[in-house]
Amino acid sequence: MSKQQLEMTDAEIDRLLVQEQAHPANPLIAVRYSRSLDAIVLEFENGLYLRIPRHLLQGLDKVPAGAALLSRITVLGMGTAIAWDDLDVSFSIDGLLEGMFGSHEWMSQLARRAGRVKSARKADSSRENGRRGGRPRKERVTG
Repeated sequence: MSKQQLEMTDAEIDRLLVQEQAHPANPLIAVRYSRSLDAIVLEFENGLYLRIPRHLLQGLDKVPAGAALLSRITVLGMGTAIAWDDLDVSFSIDGLLEGMFGSHEWMSQLARRAGRVKSARKADSSRENGRRGGRPRKERVTG
C-alpha cells in the first residue's frame, strides 16, 4: 500500500469511531453475578466469557458476597459499560478487558497486595537470587 492509501481524513476517523460505538466488534450480550463463583461473569457475542472475582472490582469489594445488590447490574451504552446504580459503581467494558478494575490508586493497591503474597516459588526465587549475589544494583546515569 502506498502512504497515501494509509492516510485517513479526520472525517473518516470520526465516522469509524461513531460506527465502532454503535456496533462494537465483540458486543456484550449478557452479564451476571455468580454467587457460587463470587464473580461477575460477562458474555460476549463472539463466545468469549470473562469472569472477574468480585473482590478485585473497586466498589464491589466491600459488598457482602451473595448480596442481592450484586445481581442488579445494568448494561449501558449498547454494551459498552456495566453499572450497579444502587451502589454507584460502573465500569467500561474496554477497561475491564484491559484489566482495569478501578482507579489508578485502586490498581496500585491491588499490585502492592499481590507483591506481598508469599509462596514457595517466591521463596525459592529469592534464595536463588541471593546465591547469585542478590538483586543487581542500578547503574547511575550521568550526563
